[in-house]
Amino acid sequence: MKKIQNTVNQDFKNLITEIKFVYKITQADVSDRIGVKSTYLSDMINGRVPVTDSLINKIYEVFSDIKINAKEDFISDKKEIEEKRVVHIKNDGSGVPYFEDIEATATIASSYSDFKETPTFYIDYEHFNDCTAYVPIVGDSMYPTFCSGEIIAIKKIFNLDVILWGEAYFIVTNSNANDIKAAKLMFPHEEDSKVVLRSSNPNYKGDTVINKKDILHLYLIKGKIHRKHL
Repeated sequence: MKKIQNTVNQDFKNLITEIKFVYKITQADVSDRIGVKSTYLSDMINGRVPVTDSLINKIYEVFSDIKINAKEDFISDKKEIEEKRVVHIKNDGSGVPYFEDIEATATIASSYSDFKETPTFYIDYEHFNDCTAYVPIVGDSMYPTFCSGEIIAIKKIFNLDVILWGEAYFIVTNSNANDIKAAKLMFPHEEDSKVVLRSSNPNYKGDTVINKKDILHLYLIKGKIHRKHL
């Protein structure tokens, strides 16, 4: 069995290509069978979001005929490359601020001010240096996309009429929407003045519908890093 010595995302791209060839299906079919959105699968193939171990396990479970790159080798390679990430911690004000005391929860929380706290430190990581801030995530309603203890990189959105539907956002609302401060998937509502918030964890069922005017701050979640990288 040939072990592909390349980046994790190139490995993953090769894996999906092999699946499409062997099973004679489209990429949309692949995403449907493993239970993820086609846009999310595309983001992983193109390196915009990390490839998770749980998803790799799911792929090898669903597509059991695939022999390219054994699952154990794939996960081992992925971990080795991730551990080589260059994440610089700085205290000189350069980089993106990290706020230890501001948590991106998956529940309803108290009201929120727009990062007025003093940053714990600054993070210089090339892939997310265009972001507004880093904040830790708690709770498991966004599992497996984001897990408790991980740190998400968020970028502020100023125009609420331009939203990437189906993507994960860190959203902060006023008291009319119960002071929500949470990481959620965002979807369109049949009324343009409203949006739908949804968890990625299937154990958290039901949608939350809020008015756009009740959104105080909105941030696109561009990705995540692990505490071991700090």
